[in-house]
Amino acid sequence: MNEIRADVERDANWHASPSGAVLSALQSRSSGLTSEEAQRRLAAHGPNALPAPKGRLPLLRFLAQFHSVLIYFLLAAAAAAWFLGHNVDASVIVCVVMVNAIAGFVQEGKAEKALHAIRSMISPHATVLRDGRRISVAVEELVPGDIVLLEAGDRVPADLRLVRAHGVLIDEAPLTGESVAAEKKADSAPMEASLGDRHCMAFSGTLIAASRGIGAVVETGARTQIGRISTMLQEVEQLTTPLLRQINRFGRQFTWIAIGAPQSQNKIVAMTGDGVNDAPSLKQADVGVAMGRKGTEAAKGAAEMVLLDDNFASIVNAVHEGRTVYDNIRKMIAWTVPTNGGEVFTVIVAILAGFTRPMTAAQILWINLMLTITLGLVLAFEPSESGVMRRPPRRANAPLLSPFMVWHVIVVSLLFMAASLGVFLYTLASGRDVETARTMVVNMLAVLEIFYLFNVRYMHVTSITWRGALGTPAVLLAIAAVLILQLLYTYAPFMHAIFDSRPVTFLDGLLAIAIGVTLMLLLEGEKALLRHWDIFEELNDGPRRSRAAHGATS
Repeated sequence: MNEIRADVERDANWHASPSGAVLSALQSRSSGLTSEEAQRRLAAHGPNALPAPKGRLPLLRFLAQFHSVLIYFLLAAAAAAWFLGHNVDASVIVCVVMVNAIAGFVQEGKAEKALHAIRSMISPHATVLRDGRRISVAVEELVPGDIVLLEAGDRVPADLRLVRAHGVLIDEAPLTGESVAAEKKADSAPMEASLGDRHCMAFSGTLIAASRGIGAVVETGARTQIGRISTMLQEVEQLTTPLLRQINRFGRQFTWIAIGAPQSQNKIVAMTGDGVNDAPSLKQADVGVAMGRKGTEAAKGAAEMVLLDDNFASIVNAVHEGRTVYDNIRKMIAWTVPTNGGEVFTVIVAILAGFTRPMTAAQILWINLMLTITLGLVLAFEPSESGVMRRPPRRANAPLLSPFMVWHVIVVSLLFMAASLGVFLYTLASGRDVETARTMVVNMLAVLEIFYLFNVRYMHVTSITWRGALGTPAVLLAIAAVLILQLLYTYAPFMHAIFDSRPVTFLDGLLAIAIGVTLMLLLEGEKALLRHWDIFEELNDGPRRSRAAHGATS
């Protein structure tokens, strides 16, 4: 079989060789390959297609949602409840687990867009010379040595060495980032020419902007320039250790090695880019920034941030938004962990003390699910706190659960436990049944979490202001939803049948509100004292420290 020698194909510098020498090395001719030879080469070299990104079967992705200790614990609890005849509790637990699995499955279904964007840049058909005739073939069927005819508007289907080109202009922005179309000619280029200066080459995925040309296929599939970038994208790792790789193939100098050097010193690296060749570096950087207007889809897919207006001033706005999002994540943690901790402490202390359970499993799941989809979500939409841009940058290794957060979690958990157990024992002592006492505990927790929400909305300043009291539309809607759901839980007969709840009196409601107000006042006092005593660094005056640091370095 008439094959191309592998070493010639691998090591040839196509751009530096005359077109006749290239055709000879490819064992081709100006009239094209024969159909039989094209089939043999296709079998030897494989299809002209980029490697498909690795992915998991949908069923495996769905089953993976159940792979966690918490889910195992809930499923075991459901099995135990069913075995003991508590079918309602078992059903509620299974429903919550399924909702969680479906939500996780949908989120994980959003695969990376960078590889798909690169794959879509290759045109589906190409015009070639086979057996001396002009025919159209699928791009996947192109092989080294094929003679391809190019016209304005065509997407280059493989890496080509041009053998005829008069006034050909090719838009190489997706590959090199250059905004001006490159002029091409058939003469060979210097051996040391960079990618953008190889005027006799047409690279896969670029666009013919003007005139016509003819080129010989020299590389296909993963061996093309765009294919090598695709391979690099698949190999980019999330940084857990410093990565240093010697890759500097392209004209532009934003490569993994340039980014890896400062990253190896635990520095945060950001870079901007717009071309396909920037995609690996954008993905490798801690913060990759792609251009929204002139940037390629591959660059946008690999980047962490996209500038829709291509204006670098927008990065400042993004930093502002990023600090706000980071604050809101910490608020969600500061709200979620201690409220769940209070429930856990309540149950544990009751068991250790020999009390009747203050809540059933179904009631715990009810309050967690009901409050998470209402109060828990609104913290993600909180507006920025004042002075957010005057704070000094946080350390890169600063944990979300800071010493202050750990202290706060413990204090709030204990306060929630004390209020819940106190209400439970008070209700039992007043002569009412355990079902009513449990209903009081569930309502008490709902009220506590509403008042605690107002406290945690402002972690650096006091929450007792008109702005804090009025809240936001999202907060008010969430509170209204909680009140409606709790009224149904307490007074609707069908909820009594599901959760074994009971009606409570108006005075019981006032008691719960009074305890909630007391909780908020205690936590506001704690916040003021900790700031006054300057115990935790993050509660210090951020704007003042920022100005002092600026004065010391200017």
